[in-house]
Amino acid sequence: MEKYIKSEFYKHEISKEKGDKFNTTFVLEPVNRGFGNTLGNALRRTLISNVLGASVYAIEVKGAKHEFTGIDNVSEDVVQIILSIKNLAIKFNEDAVDIDERLEMTLKSTKKGKVTAADIETPAELEIINKDLFIAEVSKADALDIKLYVRIDVGFQTFMQNREYVNKYHGDKGLISIDSNFSPVVSSNYKVEKYQVGAEKEQEKIIFNVVTNGTLAAEDAVAFASKILINYFNTFFNLTESSTIKEMEITEKIKDIESDDYKMRLPISELNLSARSFNSLKLSNIETLQDLEGMTIADLENVKNLGQKSLIEIVRESLRHGIEIEGHEELLGDE
Repeated sequence: MEKYIKSEFYKHEISKEKGDKFNTTFVLEPVNRGFGNTLGNALRRTLISNVLGASVYAIEVKGAKHEFTGIDNVSEDVVQIILSIKNLAIKFNEDAVDIDERLEMTLKSTKKGKVTAADIETPAELEIINKDLFIAEVSKADALDIKLYVRIDVGFQTFMQNREYVNKYHGDKGLISIDSNFSPVVSSNYKVEKYQVGAEKEQEKIIFNVVTNGTLAAEDAVAFASKILINYFNTFFNLTESSTIKEMEITEKIKDIESDDYKMRLPISELNLSARSFNSLKLSNIETLQDLEGMTIADLENVKNLGQKSLIEIVRESLRHGIEIEGHEELLGDE
């Protein structure tokens, strides 16, 4: 078993394909057949339900004892205001806030007209990202006075769950519990595609899209979710001191993988080549990166069935792995 695991321990590459800081598509390649869905589903579920975020869990409205009431000189009733508050994107300073800390924000209208999230006063540990979020319309300057109670948690909590929390930590203070969506991850989706067509070993790549609410970068969310999974798997990894899978041995394998010698032994089946390019090289007994080292563009042009497109493909893959084929500058131009 140990020998099998060591032989299958590849160096994987992850890249950001497109998007911005809060809407990013990642590509992980290659992974062995079957691991695309295994890894993709585990990461997706962890992202949605276990990444820490801040949210309002209760409010205290001056002039309103419960949510089913109106407020003088305010167009929206309490229920409508709660619906807006639930959409607040709140960023917290992880170096300044404890996981079990409860924080307060205040919302007071100071003039007639629209009240937005920009009117919310926050402590130094918190920041409202979507400041343009509409809260209410008031016809009197001081009509709206709300305290918003914030905490750090994961996933979604219903107002009933938050009511239990309020009763435990606040007692009978007249607070109105609301639903809380703590997750900074708005959506996470993935798809699995074949890594190469025509390769001897069937492998996959995972294309993963993550969208956040702006309080956390997508790549930070992915890193956090990955650490959660690693912590769980470490429990199994360290079952006994005599485990057949030794951390030291895997560390040595990683060093071996990162070595130049390993790269040179890398078979061309591990390169991201089309079936045409792969088969042409194989028929010419070019089987590893080492076989490509020292070759020129003229040498490759003599390989049967290699057209311009295949040449460019092979040169790009070689460069990606640190192998420069003589004459590649002229072939690739200004790329």
